[in-house]
Amino acid sequence: MVPTARRGSPWLKARTLADLQGARWVFTGADGESGYARPLFEQHGLEPPAVAAVANSTLALLSLLAAGDYVGLMPRQIAMQPLASQFMSVIDVEEKGYDLTVGAMLRSDSLPSPLMRHLITHLHRAAHHIGRDDAALAPARRA
Repeated sequence: MVPTARRGSPWLKARTLADLQGARWVFTGADGESGYARPLFEQHGLEPPAVAAVANSTLALLSLLAAGDYVGLMPRQIAMQPLASQFMSVIDVEEKGYDLTVGAMLRSDSLPSPLMRHLITHLHRAAHHIGRDDAALAPARRA
């Protein structure tokens, strides 16, 4: 999870989390007390920023970040996808963000449905890209 903002945002010039404390932050989760932003700031000895909005879905977070003057945490892999990267950019701050963890839990007393098996196959494929360079996730270059 890394800080992101809309393309052209003045917040893209920030170099530390402290530089982003005055930004309008979108927190993820059920309320302003949950999500990743608050613990990220606290982990680095900083007071968490004020909550400007709360989003409980990736689509809502993407919409707010792309259309408003907000800052929010997004998995680097999503922020760098061609669809998202045309509207937002990663803010390169000194502090390390959270690593992306992908997982699935299945019940041991039943077989997964064909749809669930298909989803798990895609998760395995996505997990294969974690830890590799992000070139596979970057927009294609035109010759």
